[in-house]
Amino acid sequence: MSQEWLLEGKPYNPDYEDIPPEYIGFVYKITDNETGEMYIGQKRFHKTKTLPITKSRKRRKRTLVESDWRAYYSSSSVIKENVESGCSDRYTREILRFGYSKGDLNYL
Repeated sequence: MSQEWLLEGKPYNPDYEDIPPEYIGFVYKITDNETGEMYIGQKRFHKTKTLPITKSRKRRKRTLVESDWRAYYSSSSVIKENVESGCSDRYTREILRFGYSKGDLNYL
């Protein structure tokens, strides 16, 4: 079901450890191949996860884990509905640029 991300026309699917640590996320373009409509957005590679208090740890601990960027399509409700109904093949997902900070992603 999940189509790969494209970077400069080639599939982009590195291991989580192989993603350069200076990259926070990327700006992407999703194209509907039937209508030609395009959607531009941003996605981060990491998300924070808060570990609870335990017997050996008196404070909560915040860690970074991989986000759902591999299976992510969009925050658009139209695209989500089409992907859930099995029409994910009609979309092309392209990575346009990588961002080094949250501000950089917003600027791009």
